[in-house]
Amino acid sequence: MATLTASPGVERLSKRNLWGYSLGGIGRDMTYTLVNTYLTLFILFTKGLTTAEYAAVGIIFIVCRIFDGCNDPFMGMLIEKTRTKIGKFKPWILAGCFSNIVIILLLFFVPLQGSSYVIFFAFGYLLWGVTYTMNDISYWGMMPSLTSHPTDRNNLSTIANVGAGIGAGLCVILIPTLTAGETALGGNTQTAYQIIACVVCVLFAACQVMTCCVVKEKPLPPVTAENKDKRGLGAMFKVVLKNDQLLVTAGSMLLYNVGSAIMNSLYTYWVYLRFGYKGTLCTIFSILTGISMAIIVFYPILSKKLTRKQLAKICVSTVVAGYALMLILALVTGAFDGARESMVSFVFIGLCGAIASFGQALYYQVLTISVSNTIEYNDIKTGRRDEGIIFAVRPFMAKMGSSIVKAIETVALIALGIDLLAKQISEQTQLNATGHISEEVMLENINGILGTANPDTAQWVIVCMAVFPILFILSSFILYMKKFKIDEVEYDRICEEIRLRDSGAELSECTCDCGCDCADGECTCDCDENCDETCTCSCHSEAPAEEVFEEVAADEAPATDAE
Repeated sequence: MATLTASPGVERLSKRNLWGYSLGGIGRDMTYTLVNTYLTLFILFTKGLTTAEYAAVGIIFIVCRIFDGCNDPFMGMLIEKTRTKIGKFKPWILAGCFSNIVIILLLFFVPLQGSSYVIFFAFGYLLWGVTYTMNDISYWGMMPSLTSHPTDRNNLSTIANVGAGIGAGLCVILIPTLTAGETALGGNTQTAYQIIACVVCVLFAACQVMTCCVVKEKPLPPVTAENKDKRGLGAMFKVVLKNDQLLVTAGSMLLYNVGSAIMNSLYTYWVYLRFGYKGTLCTIFSILTGISMAIIVFYPILSKKLTRKQLAKICVSTVVAGYALMLILALVTGAFDGARESMVSFVFIGLCGAIASFGQALYYQVLTISVSNTIEYNDIKTGRRDEGIIFAVRPFMAKMGSSIVKAIETVALIALGIDLLAKQISEQTQLNATGHISEEVMLENINGILGTANPDTAQWVIVCMAVFPILFILSSFILYMKKFKIDEVEYDRICEEIRLRDSGAELSECTCDCGCDCADGECTCDCDENCDETCTCSCHSEAPAEEVFEEVAADEAPATDAE
């Protein structure tokens, strides 16, 4: 059984900060999902791209995500240097929010087609990534600064991810229904996305303003010659590279991000190919596969009964089982034989996705907490917390992961000829938007186009949806289990050592966990076979004598009065 304890004096999390922070994630993750998940569909089905133009869009996505990820450490450095009356995080949250809204509206409203839109997209998407980074790094960087209490941090991380999940979930549930088929807003895909972009941007602004107004940051210490940050970019990267446990969780999170996003990036094409141009079915599939992610609300309860690594084993086993069943169903049961309108395969594939999503949600929470806990590990090793820099790693890995997912998606769609079908659908959408054909004719023509696809195409989409997640998430799990060493007991020890250090306690009886000697809190060892870079000192601390005297006196006084 995992036990989470905290030393006396550790600041607890207020309800104001808990809910003000967590609810702010709803709007921001709506915008992220809109752009990261659905912008490709918007472009593919409305902009009339050739194969070469679509390939260019895919390359732009990848390059911009990589650039954006590399920009994260710079943003982390700027946050660490920021000192204002409202804190170091809030100015960037607000600046990122409102500048990002402008870019989103331009991406969906600019009336360009084909290569002209591709050129505009190259600049627009780059700016979207830069402005979203302002908001993202500062928002998640604020979280560990609100509390170091293990239970409070678990609760905050859980509820914050629930808020983010609600925002993303609303988009995943509503956007497919409202943008394709008979239920599309405005009668066609282009108009529908423009309406949705406006609504999402309003909610984004409202949620971020609420967070900044409600959450109270810790007061920043005054800048002195001693604590003034004079580190350059090189020193900033050393923070990341010297934190071996941060590197482990970063690698695990990268692999997880790729594996967990594959199904969501491809299932729309499977639904269209197999069942026709019906956005409502995409919504139903999203609900089937996403409803199980609500399990994340039980993470605080589960974390009291199981260690993070025990949870990781259960989660990843569930993920592999879900995707394996999906693959077996596709290859063995003949689910893709028969009429397009058959719903048997639809239901069972969706249930398999639900099983996998169940494990993915909890495993992501395990990784998020693990990243957060490397902040105290960094503090004990270097004497600095560096929240902004360390938490910049999480979105950096998300962006690197999304670039890999986009590469897989682009290659798959071109290899399977889906991009050519999308171009024909886009032409029908434009004819309707300009009044040349009715909505009924447009839908009839689109379904006719989808009916010309090779019957094996849908099956190959399912294979990609199942095989890639297994490979990437299983690799993430192996890395985490073998290399991550900050378990619950070790984290409690680190927090206690930090508390005693900051209170002026004297350290004594230091021992090195690899059997070598300890000097000034650092392991010294001449033999490489017994000591490596992860070896740490464990020091038992004693309070200063004068503090002990005052504490005893305070305890004895009431007893004397009572007598």
